[in-house]
Amino acid sequence: MKKMIIKQSAGYIKDFDLSEDTILDVVKINSDHLTKKILRIKSEKGTTYGIDFSNSDEELESGMVIYQDNDKLVVLETIPEDVIVIVPKDINDMGIIAHLLGNSHKPIEVEDGEIILQYDSVIVDILKNLKIDFAVEKRSLKRALRHANFAHAH
Repeated sequence: MKKMIIKQSAGYIKDFDLSEDTILDVVKINSDHLTKKILRIKSEKGTTYGIDFSNSDEELESGMVIYQDNDKLVVLETIPEDVIVIVPKDINDMGIIAHLLGNSHKPIEVEDGEIILQYDSVIVDILKNLKIDFAVEKRSLKRALRHANFAHAH
């Protein structure tokens, strides 16, 4: 069988009108893989695909349809993982949390008022000591966690 190389997505699953006849084939990946431009993946139905977004600004996201034909959609889905979720109470809380996470160089995602980062027992201990409210949850991340993109030297 010919190897299929995918150079761009077909959109997002939320934007498709699915019928009873639509065949969904899911590819489960770790959220760390969302940052990659070239990736070899295997779907739940056993098909191997190559992704090559090296000549594209497009970034992989959970819920992305990476292949579509007449009756089949191949969808990326991230594997649930333990994350720390922090919802700052006010601007002062936000400043303390931003300073802490910035100094620890942890990749984060900020979405809908939540700061999300991968589980780290050291960060959990620091948050407890500072009496900052947080939760540890198992979540499928939509996008890869990222570092702030500011070049600086210590």
